[in-house]
Amino acid sequence: MPKLNVELLRKVKKHILEEPRRLDMGYWIHATTASPCGTVACLAGWTCILSNVVPAFSLEAGELATPLLGLNERQKMSLFHTEHWPRELAEKYWNARTPGGRARATAKRINLLIKEGR
Repeated sequence: MPKLNVELLRKVKKHILEEPRRLDMGYWIHATTASPCGTVACLAGWTCILSNVVPAFSLEAGELATPLLGLNERQKMSLFHTEHWPRELAEKYWNARTPGGRARATAKRINLLIKEGR
């Protein structure tokens, strides 16, 4: 069983909380003017970017981020796909009125994975 990369999870969490406009769980990775750095990504996308692993296709981000974070298949699905998040956190993410609200909901999702492994 893979060992969870808590250090990298915390790095991704810090990155999205520092500038919430960088996060969009609806996209793996894409260029935009909505973010000061010009890039918006989901958790898998930021995991790859912050690890200097650049997928050839954005849809590869989840596959590449899984071993970087030490996730098993269940954890992969429950972290990278909001429809598999605990209902309360998914609702907080999708009902958030600001990027900061979405980033905080995502940070709570990361914390749950670190704390409980799910």
